[in-house]
Parts: sequence; structure tokens; C-alpha cells
Amino acid sequence: MLEIYSCADLADEYTVNEVADSPAAVYRRARAREALLLAIYLHEAKVATWSLANETLNHMQRVADPKKLDDPKTHFTYVFVNYVKDEVLPGWKAILTSPADEGLKGSACDAYLLRVAQHNGVPLVTNEGYSAKGIDDSHGLRRQGRDAGARVFTPREYWSGKINPKRAARRFIQAFRKGVPHYLRHKAGNNVRDAARIFEWIDGYFHHVLLGIAVDGKSRVRVEL
Repeated sequence: MLEIYSCADLADEYTVNEVADSPAAVYRRARAREALLLAIYLHEAKVATWSLANETLNHMQRVADPKKLDDPKTHFTYVFVNYVKDEVLPGWKAILTSPADEGLKGSACDAYLLRVAQHNGVPLVTNEGYSAKGIDDSHGLRRQGRDAGARVFTPREYWSGKINPKRAARRFIQAFRKGVPHYLRHKAGNNVRDAARIFEWIDGYFHHVLLGIAVDGKSRVRVEL
């Protein structure tokens, strides 16, 4: 959820390391791409998901502080919440808990999600255990899920074979662009020019993450591990 609704991890990596083809940059792009393709698949397949509201919100506000109005990462999350999810990905029904997860943190959240998955016979989708070195099933939620007989997937493992990534990416970008003029006319208020610039760089972000198009619009970067 964090990597769908936020660009923070990739943005922070570029802040620290501007080398676009470094192992860390490729890894961060891959994670961002795979999470976004998950959201696209959930929309196209009209899937309902269930997540912990408090945990999700706490993590989101940590990387996209709603008080930092000059931070591009906050603008990205605002646009995704208020435009992309509702207008571009409406087929995905993202259900959040009631206050049932109040007070749960860290491993307690994982344990709660695992119990829910076991009880309902539904899969867990997580990036836990996924690093630049690959997927490690030997600890954390992935091992707990395996030991408990639950199905645990990374985003890519979940959508792999169900969609064509490049075609799905282009459909998504086309849908994203299609609704922008209407949004700017009716919901941007007096800040149409600033909002248009934000949408423009988010459009570039999607091209960069999903298709590997670099900032100059001509060269390419690796988007898969």
C-alpha cells in the first residue's frame, strides 16, 4: 500500500544516489513498478482488498506529511488518493479496517493479518522479505505464512501471468491522462497552473517507473530486477 500511494522510497533513493542504473535505484524502481502494476491488476480484475487502516495511515503520513505542502512526495500521495484511485483505478475496492487495529504495531500487525488470511482462506500480498538480492522466505511474515499454510505473495508474484505489464501500463497511463483536464477544470480551484505542473511530473513518474523512460524522455533505464 505504501509503495502504491507514495513515491517516497524511490525519491529518497534518487536524493542519496543520482546514478539511475545503480543496483539500489533499479531495485527501488522495480518495487514501485510491481506495486503499481498490482493496483492496476486489482482494478482491471475488480478485486477487493483488506488492509489495516491505522498502520497504513501512520506509515503514509510518515513519508508524505500532509503539513509539508511544499514537498512533492506529499503532492504525489494527495493526487493518488484524490484522483488516481477514484478516477483511474475505480475497479479496485480497497477496504480498510474499522478501528480494530488500534494500538497494533510492527509484528503485531503482521500476526493479525496472518490470522485474518488463515480464517478467510485469502492470500497475503506483501513486500516483506523482498530485497535487491531477491525474495527471502526464511523469516518474517513470509515464513510465518508458509508455516501456517497461508498463501503469501509479493505484488509481482500475485499479478504475474494475469496481465501483460507493458500493455497494462499503457492503458493505465492513457486513463490517467484522459481525466486530468476535467479534474483541473472542476477540482483544482484557483491553482490550476500549479496543479497542472504536479500532474505533469506525476505523469513523468509513471512513465519512468512503468516503462523505464528517463527524465530526458529519450534514454531508458532498467525497471526490472
